[in-house]
Amino acid sequence: MNPVNPFVIKRNDTFPTLTINIKTRGEFNQVIPYNLSAVTACTFSMSDRHGNLKVSSESATIVSYSAGTIQYSWTKSDTDTSGKYNGEFELLFTGGNVMSIPTVGYINIEVIDDINDR
Repeated sequence: MNPVNPFVIKRNDTFPTLTINIKTRGEFNQVIPYNLSAVTACTFSMSDRHGNLKVSSESATIVSYSAGTIQYSWTKSDTDTSGKYNGEFELLFTGGNVMSIPTVGYINIEVIDDINDR
């Protein structure tokens, strides 16, 4: 299994957004986009490696229901501290079900120092 490269953003940056394309298995085990049509809301959370929340259930966006694309737009306070973080999205479904993305592990996020302290 190959390690997943972290999402890297510089301190105090708000772009690029964190965008994820969710996939599932279809007939004959082929990989297909996860249909988000039953999702009523999407949130994003991020904690440091000690479990301290940096972002707590902030609103995320469903970019494409049919392509399974979700994203989180950063604020300056999200990226104001350099370090390594764990992130995850939560999908809230009609009927009250909840699913975390990724379903196993976390999104590895790294906020690195910038040259200018803006």
